[in-house]
Amino acid sequence: YMLRYTAGFPRPPRCTLHFQPGPCRQVALGSRPFASMASPLSCFGHGLGLGGPPPPFTDLYAVLGAEAHPDMPQDELRSLYEARRKEHGSPSNAAAAGPPVSKSLLEEAWEVLRDEERRKAYGTVWLRNKQAFALPPQERADVFRRKGNELYSAAKEMTRGGGMNLSAVQEGLKLYRAAMQQYTTAAELTPNDHRLFSNRAICYLAVEDLPRCREDAQRCTELRPDFAKGWYILAQVLWQQGRHEEALQELEKGLAAVVHNRELLELRADLAGGGGVSSGLVGGGGGGGFA
Repeated sequence: YMLRYTAGFPRPPRCTLHFQPGPCRQVALGSRPFASMASPLSCFGHGLGLGGPPPPFTDLYAVLGAEAHPDMPQDELRSLYEARRKEHGSPSNAAAAGPPVSKSLLEEAWEVLRDEERRKAYGTVWLRNKQAFALPPQERADVFRRKGNELYSAAKEMTRGGGMNLSAVQEGLKLYRAAMQQYTTAAELTPNDHRLFSNRAICYLAVEDLPRCREDAQRCTELRPDFAKGWYILAQVLWQQGRHEEALQELEKGLAAVVHNRELLELRADLAGGGGVSSGLVGGGGGGGFA
């Protein structure tokens, strides 16, 4: 809980553009809003480089009332808080105070907003989140995609030469899964972006989830038939599943769509020669590079 009381540092956190939109619309609902999310200021830990995917954003001003905002004087903010508290003591006051919120969430919000330094630090998070979600869907998706790429690179570095280092492998797996979540969130915003499916497919292969890897690679080739990497990944995962003939057939389809592609030609030669493929899928230009 130390981060909850030391959020007044001057440097704004770097994580604030990477929040998930869903829970933000539900902060005033439910009996235990924090049952599955971190403390409102725990995102500062991620900004300090403590690792892991950032927690969902919670609009603490919305908890006090729709009219609350960062520039509101402290005495007016306190009045809103007290009105919310009365709501829990007298059901007849609920309609006047606004939509119901849980008492624990209300106290969480006021604990942050009553303190000048903590309110100022949270204001940075609040403003950047609002700016991020004011962006068009494609730009918002790009934020998540780039974050996914960063997490993938960190996972790859974590497991590079890890050998029997179990802790490094476990941490790498967490980072791969965090990258997958970023691509999934981006795909919800831009479901026809082929890059998200090819990138997520590589992560699935890294954690040896071959069925999902194949699904994403197949989707990538459907969205963008002239994107060589989609065919490269699809052929590799089919080969690893033991579906050798199908892998070669998909490679031929890829070469028909992307004629004379060097990476696909080299992969076909390797597979036809019985050389197989590496399990990491992080090597050649056709399959390893991220978009």
